[in-house]
Amino acid sequence: MDPGEVMDILIVDDQRALVESISRGLRIRGHRPLGTYSGEMALELIAEQGLRPELILTDYNMGGIDGVTLTRILRSHSIPVPIILMTAHGSVELHEKAAGAGCDAVLEKPFYLKELSRVLRKVVRRKLKGNGKASRSRADLLMMQGKHEGEMPTRYASALLDRNT
Repeated sequence: MDPGEVMDILIVDDQRALVESISRGLRIRGHRPLGTYSGEMALELIAEQGLRPELILTDYNMGGIDGVTLTRILRSHSIPVPIILMTAHGSVELHEKAAGAGCDAVLEKPFYLKELSRVLRKVVRRKLKGNGKASRSRADLLMMQGKHEGEMPTRYASALLDRNT
């Protein structure tokens, strides 16, 4: 995956208009976006349908499984896809929480397509330098031991385990 290469990008946000707007912008830049409207939908696509996007762009504040929880779940199942968390409330605490969960970047809303493209390139370059492997943080290790909020529903967990073996 080259930083200028076309990517399959999963967009996860409960605001449909925003998903459509970001999708249009990414298509203009040559990417292949796929939009979903909840963390649960994203997990279903990944765990049950085998979707393997090259990057995930997820909102933080959604009902049900939020963006940080989605990231924790994916990281706990060794899915190294780069993840960018979008938020309208970018506090220092949220940035730390996102990093601890395994997010590769935080992008504050509202943002322009140019800023999104810059962050995409930066995240992809960083992943390439690390051979595409997600680093394990203390939060990831605690989660793998089951000491976290947002446990993955059993049906998703077993589907992910089946796909990773």
